[in-house]
Formats: sequence, structure tokens, C-alpha cells
Amino acid sequence: MARRDFAMISTTLPYSKKYRGLPVLAKLVYNHLHFSSAMNYVGVCQIQDVVLAHEVGINVDELNAALVQLAENRLIELHQDQEIVRMVGWFHQANGATNASHASKLTTDFFELDFSDSGLFLSAFSEFTVATMKRSLKWKKDAENLRRELQPLLLTLLKDHGVAFANPLLAEIKRVGKTLQVEIHSLIPRLAEFEEDTLSTPCPSGGGDTRRRLDETILKQNIKENKTKTYTGDFDTVPQTIIETPVSDQSMPRNGNSSKAGFKPASEAAKNSALARGIG
Repeated sequence: MARRDFAMISTTLPYSKKYRGLPVLAKLVYNHLHFSSAMNYVGVCQIQDVVLAHEVGINVDELNAALVQLAENRLIELHQDQEIVRMVGWFHQANGATNASHASKLTTDFFELDFSDSGLFLSAFSEFTVATMKRSLKWKKDAENLRRELQPLLLTLLKDHGVAFANPLLAEIKRVGKTLQVEIHSLIPRLAEFEEDTLSTPCPSGGGDTRRRLDETILKQNIKENKTKTYTGDFDTVPQTIIETPVSDQSMPRNGNSSKAGFKPASEAAKNSALARGIG
């Protein structure tokens, strides 16, 4: 991997609550990680604690304590045994790809790393994927080229690493809007198999691999918040049960008509319940 000629750090960093709450020494170490000789363009690297401590001007024990504080505040991820550090949010801030060509170079840098099978590599590449695809929404024609380049890499990583890659990628996907979530899922159809507590049904618009995901956890939460109305008194009138479920914009049919296939109207379900009780 080419040696960096420059380093970038976001000017909004002093206003970050996580950063402001750190001890001075931890701030010093975090700042130094950005322009350390060990750091690279993809924000994940192997460090030598003796060398890094010497660069900062502190002892090894002070360095390790500072690194743990940074990890506890989710500013870095740390694998102490392998001495690997990942800068969290690297690609969402100043070091993100600026165009498709830049993204391609960063992809090459990733796979030149000596620890491309480590968990921190997978987390870093997950962040890179989602952050870069979000930025690519402004790149127009270059965006499609980026997707064609990323797709085989993502499919291979998911095949080789399974849940170890799926989990950090799904966590990153939750940070972006529904439209981009659907687009990323369409590139990696098998990713939906790793989602927990999720119901998947075919998209009514017939969008191929694009799927509508109804989050069962949210449904349960809605029920607890009384979005489901229940009746315990006299059945003088037939009750109606209303359950609100989130549906992404991309899951709606293009002709504007919603599909009711597979769903019973709430009033019909309530009527059947009343008949079963011998009422009406």
C-alpha cells in the first residue's frame, strides 16, 4: 500500500460529544492516529505500541489506557492481540471517497492489507461500502460503475465470511435511508438471510431481488404502544384491530395502488373472531 502524503481530520471533531468527554491524553492519541506513520488511507492498520507511544511522547501503559478509552467511546475499534486499530466513522467523515476513481483506489488498498480476514477489516469494508454508496448518489453516471465493481466483492466476502461480514454490514445499512437500504440489499440478495427478527415478503411491484422487509420487532413494539386496539368489555359492536407497519417507499407499486394480497382486512378478522365466539 502506498505511503500517505497527507492526512485529513474533520474540523467538526472538537464539537463531538464523544471526543469532548475524553481525557486530554486520549484526545492526543486519537489525533495522532490520523497522521501516524502506521495509519493508511482506509483507516484500519496494525500498530506497534512501542513505536506509537514514542511518536506521541508517552509510555506504553499510557498509550494502552488511552486506546481502551477510545474503544469504549466507539471512536476506534481495537484488537489488542493482533494490535489492529480501526478508526470508526472514517469514511463517513473527511476520508470518504470523493468519486468513483477514488473509491476504486481505496478498494485496492483494502485488499493489499495483510489482515484481510480479520473482523476489523470486515467492519471497515462494511463502513466503506455503505458510506461510499451514499456519497455515490451525487456521482450520477459513475455510481453505476461503482456498483458493478463492488457487487462481486461483497458477494465473495459474504460467501467466505458469512455472519462475520453480514453483521457489521447490516449495522452500517441501518444508518442510511430506506431507499439506499433497498438498493444495497438488491446488490446482495443473500444478506436478507442474516437479518434477525425480520419478516420478508416479495415486493408487490415485482422488483426482482428487491424485497419488502417488515420488522417484527417494530410490530411488537407498536402493539405494546397500543397501536393495536383490544376490547375486553361487552361486544355490542364488532371491534376493529389496526396494526400500523412501516413500509419503505421502494416497496410500493409504481402504479400507486397498494397490493392487499396475503393480508386480511382488520374488520374481516374481527368479524371472524366475533362469529367464533357465537356473536352475531
